[in-house]
Amino acid sequence: MPTPFLLQRLKERKLVQWALAYLAGAFFVYTGLDPARETWGIPETVIRGVHILLIAGFFITLVLAWYHGEKGRQRVSGPELVMVAALLVVAGVALNWVRGPSEDSPERPGPSKRDVPRIAVLPCANMSPRPEDAFRAEGLHQEIISRLQGISSLLAIGRSSVLRFADDRPPVPEIAGILPADFVGECSVFKDPDQSRIRIMFQLLDAGGIQVWNDSYDRDLTLDDLYDVLTDIAQRIADAVGAFVTPAEQGRIASRPTESQEAWDAYLQGRALNSRPGTENSRRAIELLTEATRLDPEFAGAWVQLGTAYRRFSWYTGTRDPGPLGDSAQVALERGAFLDDQNAEAFVELAYFLLSWKWDLAGAERAIRRALALAPDLAIVHHGYGYFLMYTGDSEQVLAEMRRAWEKEPFNVVYAGDVAWALEFMGRYDEAKAQYERALEIDPTNTILRSNLGWVFLNINLPDSALAEFERLEPGDDFFADAGRVHAYLKLGDRDAALRLYEELRSIADSSYVGKARLAVAALPIDEDEAYDLLARAVNEHDPHLLVNLMFDREFWDSSRLLEILHRMGLDLEGERLVVYGGSG
Repeated sequence: MPTPFLLQRLKERKLVQWALAYLAGAFFVYTGLDPARETWGIPETVIRGVHILLIAGFFITLVLAWYHGEKGRQRVSGPELVMVAALLVVAGVALNWVRGPSEDSPERPGPSKRDVPRIAVLPCANMSPRPEDAFRAEGLHQEIISRLQGISSLLAIGRSSVLRFADDRPPVPEIAGILPADFVGECSVFKDPDQSRIRIMFQLLDAGGIQVWNDSYDRDLTLDDLYDVLTDIAQRIADAVGAFVTPAEQGRIASRPTESQEAWDAYLQGRALNSRPGTENSRRAIELLTEATRLDPEFAGAWVQLGTAYRRFSWYTGTRDPGPLGDSAQVALERGAFLDDQNAEAFVELAYFLLSWKWDLAGAERAIRRALALAPDLAIVHHGYGYFLMYTGDSEQVLAEMRRAWEKEPFNVVYAGDVAWALEFMGRYDEAKAQYERALEIDPTNTILRSNLGWVFLNINLPDSALAEFERLEPGDDFFADAGRVHAYLKLGDRDAALRLYEELRSIADSSYVGKARLAVAALPIDEDEAYDLLARAVNEHDPHLLVNLMFDREFWDSSRLLEILHRMGLDLEGERLVVYGGSG
């Protein structure tokens, strides 16, 4: 119990008044952080830094009050300076710890960087006797990774990079060396065909293959039980690797996205199909995800995946009229972002859409910066930012962001290919060629990569090599490859072959939705007037391929007519950077 003397000294120094005044001011700052983060896109690390400064400031205030709260005693003493300096050192160390590596540095170390533990959760094995239950293992695998990716003090390698080990699984030390990873997770899922029971087995191993922990979860097939299992797995992985989980992150990994079992099952199936290429997969994903949002209109994740499915469906040419498809995508993505404004993936997908479909630079920038503020270390966020900068920023920034995404997911073929695309865009064709070849090692069947490699050869005036690459694909496999054949034939002096092929492509475009912008790429070396007429029609149709096609084929940039097209899109050029027409960008 404090002595009367101590109470008297505290009263003389007005310690309580100083503390209460500080706490009132700190509370005002604290409550204003969330609205400020929303408005200005302040990164999470800055928010944490302010929290640390507020805590340190409280103790510094107590020191200052003890020495200066009493009237007439304002001399600075040695002990006071020592205590304030010590508190500042502690705050500085804590700030440096939460800040992490700078996001402004133009380059980062390669995939072997070890600033945070890297976790690779291998695809969950479906042990259920019925093949139709496979979606559950796939969906739970995606959910485990998603929850881990919400923890900033570890790095969960994306699903696309671990899928290569789904069927052919070498020893864990070899997997850890290839990815690379510090820890490898293995799981299996068994659904009892006769009962509503599920068994999920999970083990975490270090890079040497030594088990760190394992557990088996026998549960009823209810959402309550499944959510509890997913939360427990994510939390125990974080604990095992020494990762610090903030209260906000704990809330995310324990989130309950829906209370409808039927909506959850439809969502898992739709999300699994969304990760697979092809028109039919996207079509079926739209059906399932639409059902999920009907069953639970407040299910944010289902809305985001539905918008993604619409966007992917458009890419696989699903309709002659992209307008209604784009409207559906926009409604779904905006609904998903509204329902869960902490979901970085929702804002990345919204940014992709606003840029490609709506040519809305300002809206896309707001969305991608919101994603950066929410998850500055997530691979999809860096890729989305790189994609945005491809049209609006410095080419070195583009390359840096694409590389950051690829470093975090080294076997994501899209990220690997877009590093090559950035190099090609910069005119670094030898490096682009090598990168495309590296990406093709990940997926030798990828028609887009093969086509893009052929275009690299066209850009360095090697039409024979370009044609050889294009002819490794079947006609119709990739429209850009077929358009590249037209360019290659012309460069080789075979105009008749180029004209015959172009007429075939016109016929294809008339019979199925290829898009006027894509056909314009083939038309440009044949008939420039027709090419720009096709682009003008693409503007009228709001062709979602238009912007990427204009950036893809730099021959369009040799004509002042490009500006006419861009102005009709509400855009203009500053050097090689797109800005709002009549505005400042």
